[in-house]
Amino acid sequence: MQTEKSKLVDAVFVLVVFATFAGMAVRAVGDEVRALSPSLGAIVSFADVPSARNPVDPDMTVVLNVARADGPAGGTCTLNSAVMTGSGGSLFVEAGGGTTDVFRVHWAGGATTDGPADCGRSAELLLNADELRQLAGIVGGFGAPGVRGDDPRADAGVPDVAE
Repeated sequence: MQTEKSKLVDAVFVLVVFATFAGMAVRAVGDEVRALSPSLGAIVSFADVPSARNPVDPDMTVVLNVARADGPAGGTCTLNSAVMTGSGGSLFVEAGGGTTDVFRVHWAGGATTDGPADCGRSAELLLNADELRQLAGIVGGFGAPGVRGDDPRADAGVPDVAE
């Protein structure tokens, strides 16, 4: 028969074990969120062939109306992942993050959408972290195809040229 003291010791032990595992789970989730978040210098590269870097669904499309950082205040243009993947190009994170959720990115490449809402071949844009994650998800993650950076997020599942 267990005494009240031994029941208390057992309960405290169970709580310590639970708290330890809960802490480990919270840390793991936090690490994953950080790994999927854009950072300064991150790149989202749109290959010429959608199936080459899109492991999820080649028919999936993200269309975003984004603010221009290089034009008049209130100016916007459209990023259509299907058009961007077909025309090629990349988004490069130049500034932002930290205490804000807004990133200044540079687009260089072909058309970003069909019609007058196209951002052009080169543009400075403002995107939030969620918008960047959506676009990176279309192409398999952050990073240039065939190139790995020091950051583990840069590997988008494409092997190094030397491999």
